[in-house]
Amino acid sequence: MHLLKFFYALSAGALSIFAGEPLMPSPPAGPVDASGGLSALLWGVIAIVGAPVAFFVIRKTLRAVAESRQKGLIEEMKSEAKQYEAAGEFVSAGLLYEKLKNLEQAAVLYEKGRDFMRAAALYKAIERPAMAMEMYEKAGDLGNAAETAVMVGDYAAAARFYKRLGNGMKAAEALEDSGNRLAAVGEYREAGNYARAAYLLKEEGMPKEAAEMYRLSLAGEKKVDVSNADKYYAYALLLEAAGKTEEAAKALKGIIAVAPDYRDAGARLEAISPPGAQAEAGEVQVEKATARTPEVPLEEPCKRETSLRGIIQQGRLEPRHAMRLWVQALKSLALSHKNGIFMGRIEPDAVFIDANNNVRLGRAELIDFAYSAPETVSGKSPDAGADIYSMGVILFEMLTGSLDNAGVKKPSETGVDVPAWLDGIVLKCMEKDRGRRYQNLDEIFAAIKEVKGKA
Repeated sequence: MHLLKFFYALSAGALSIFAGEPLMPSPPAGPVDASGGLSALLWGVIAIVGAPVAFFVIRKTLRAVAESRQKGLIEEMKSEAKQYEAAGEFVSAGLLYEKLKNLEQAAVLYEKGRDFMRAAALYKAIERPAMAMEMYEKAGDLGNAAETAVMVGDYAAAARFYKRLGNGMKAAEALEDSGNRLAAVGEYREAGNYARAAYLLKEEGMPKEAAEMYRLSLAGEKKVDVSNADKYYAYALLLEAAGKTEEAAKALKGIIAVAPDYRDAGARLEAISPPGAQAEAGEVQVEKATARTPEVPLEEPCKRETSLRGIIQQGRLEPRHAMRLWVQALKSLALSHKNGIFMGRIEPDAVFIDANNNVRLGRAELIDFAYSAPETVSGKSPDAGADIYSMGVILFEMLTGSLDNAGVKKPSETGVDVPAWLDGIVLKCMEKDRGRRYQNLDEIFAAIKEVKGKA
């Protein structure tokens, strides 16, 4: 009642003041009762001053009531969850604990109730990936189990899961990441990726086995031609390393027959052939070179050349210098593409620069798959896209000084003073998906022109 009177007085007093009307009705003619008007005025002032205080008091009271009610509900839910748990209804108990935001207890209860998928999701949410992996395996979700194993670095477990899924390639990759290369070789062989298996055997110091393994990747090739010359060249290098020089010479002769100017095939053939056979090999090369009339003259080795690898080893290149050399390399590569020759893999060791910054492309001594496009590693024939991938990796290395963060960070995030507009070009060249890369060198030249115009 007192509160109602209080607000009544507040409203009456406030309305009278703001309306400019007297606080009390006009008194009748005769003596005026001043005490009534003063009382109304006093109540109005008290109402105006006390209203904010009353508002905050009421709000605080209502909040306290709500909090008390909430605590009561929480205690009720906890009690109910314990009852479910005592009765063996673990999933129902887990649902209540999940609502209570006690995710760890909820995950434990889901596991007890054999709801492994819910348990895995919660373990993942509270950053316990090892437990999540275990739950996924129990649930039979081997795909998520494998991905989680990779997340925690348990590559052996990941390989086991991928193997059970029938994904031999993924299993092989996981074994390779775990450092178990010989086991990975077996998986790559089963998956049909003989080229990668051969590379690992070579890395393990087993050149004979590597050459034999790589030979399997050539089983589907009918003969040597421009499209598969890169494969036969790699095979020749492995044969040479294995001491099988006659077979290596045969592979090199096959390459020279269809592409006389292919990298350093002629020089290699001379180096491994007996003295009597060198002249014969030379005659074959001259004859084929005379019969073939390329649209552009073959590039002759320049004197006082240095490899791009040597330049990179001195430290990262200043972006403008790097781009100048890179564009020159692209122009040299364009000549090869015009003649229908695709390198398949380009490495800094095979990019040669003379004193006038002229660039020539050759062939590296060793195979480094860091510069190989994923599709060529899988055994597909090299094309313009594979060369573009290699050139993207090379540009990343030129701008940053290493390949440590290739595919992980943008060049501008790793290199010093690398303009952001270069990021898009490098990353598009290095796309794992062949279809998302530049399709030809003309597209790269156009992109460089466009972004430099906006920069």
